Amino acid sequence: MKYYFDGCSYTAGHDKDSSIYRWPTIINPLSNPNNGYRNALNGAGDQFLTYPYKDYSTVARSNDAIFCSFVSNLKEIKKNKTKVFLYFSHCERYFQEYEINSFRTTPFKFKYEKANPGDGGGIFLSWIGGTIKTLSFIKTIIEICEDNNIELVIVTQDNYRWFEYISTLDSDVKKLFDSINYKKYIFNWPTPELINYTALTKNPGEVESIEHLELWGTTGFALCFAKAFGPGDDWVSVDNKHFERDGHIFLGNILKEFMDDNSKNLSFYLDNLNLKDKRFFYDRNIWIEQYFYKRKHNHHIEASLKEHFGSLLKDIKMNSDFIYEE
Repeated sequence: MKYYFDGCSYTAGHDKDSSIYRWPTIINPLSNPNNGYRNALNGAGDQFLTYPYKDYSTVARSNDAIFCSFVSNLKEIKKNKTKVFLYFSHCERYFQEYEINSFRTTPFKFKYEKANPGDGGGIFLSWIGGTIKTLSFIKTIIEICEDNNIELVIVTQDNYRWFEYISTLDSDVKKLFDSINYKKYIFNWPTPELINYTALTKNPGEVESIEHLELWGTTGFALCFAKAFGPGDDWVSVDNKHFERDGHIFLGNILKEFMDDNSKNLSFYLDNLNLKDKRFFYDRNIWIEQYFYKRKHNHHIEASLKEHFGSLLKDIKMNSDFIYEE
């Protein structure tokens, strides 16, 4: 086994088209059946890739699942000097139940709870709890890989500054956060300081649902990456959440490069590429200026953000000479 992949839909693909050209196939290229290898998880899927691999990624997969599968496969990973790529999902997700009568094969019979923001204050607190667990998973995996000379790349969907905020809430969590060797292993840590997000200035119990929605809906890596790196909205999928084929291709190449040279992290590209607007990675106000106002929104999160940001933009235009992009 040369490669090991895990993640949610940002890794597995969020629809039929993206599942064919997802970023793991850039690292381990597509092959023909005679010369390639299928996913070693019970021969799952119909793709043949160039080198032997396992790929646990699936839609809505949770971080406790990612951790569990990594530990379960550790003996094989160590034996084969496997290169490991993990894209940690939204931290509020967790194992919910096992589908006994499902047509799907293990390990994909596990259902994952997808606690959506904007559904009440309790969900914000669930995000906090899941984030602390995710920090523990990341710390443990990195230490295992360091001790066993395992090549590892991690991406986190949740923003570095969100993890940093959580670390200020508890002294033990602060020690945990500060002890993580992110420079060598986590591609998108650190990120620029977030500005104009009022949730991060408050005690968690005081955060309003719309502040939670703003933070969750616009600071995740996938959408910031697609908006900042792609031309216009071309890399943003029709669900206004995932990135499309060109984003997968670009991400696969830069993650592969980061494994070989950890100075080529996200900060390197933000500093050295002529991006149309880096503010997508840190400024709430650019989302007010340039949200997906001309697109349809099939999920309540994006629909709520469109309505919320649209009302704020209307107020800005009425009360200033604000110039914005149509």
